[in-house]
Amino acid sequence: MNICVDSNSVTYLLQAINNYSPENDDPILRDERIAMIRVLFYIERKLKIPPSVKEEINAIRDIDNWLHHKIIEEFLDMSDWGIDQQQLLNRKNYFKQYHNKDKDCQVLAEAELAGMNYLLSFDKEFVNNLCQRALGVRIATPSNFVSSFNLQPGSKPKIRPEASNPLFKQNWWKI
Repeated sequence: MNICVDSNSVTYLLQAINNYSPENDDPILRDERIAMIRVLFYIERKLKIPPSVKEEINAIRDIDNWLHHKIIEEFLDMSDWGIDQQQLLNRKNYFKQYHNKDKDCQVLAEAELAGMNYLLSFDKEFVNNLCQRALGVRIATPSNFVSSFNLQPGSKPKIRPEASNPLFKQNWWKI
């Protein structure tokens, strides 16, 4: 399964991995942050990063932070996609008829042309405006995506955090 994520989903993932305390979080955002961890541990170890999201990540000022590099290296696939630029422009312009955010349209066009199965985003306007427009790509919030797998309490994750990872001693991410 090819799952890619937008920049908000990457942010939620980085926040959840980095000394996160769900009990102090806004309930709606908490669900999305927890879902991003569950996507990695229960469903797919490496999430694909569209080229335009990769540019956004690389522009983050504190990206030199060791923890961010370690997380990105371990959980995010930032390899080049080799997308035809004319096709990309055509699909992006098509999406812009239905959604006014240029970057969102770019991310979806990249995901579509790269053959992604899912694009995870918590931008509800983006999801609602374009979920019926994409060819072959399902756009979903992280929490809805995880829910679709109907994982039962006590389900075993495909991977577990290593003993050196702060999440190893936490239970909030477990189903």
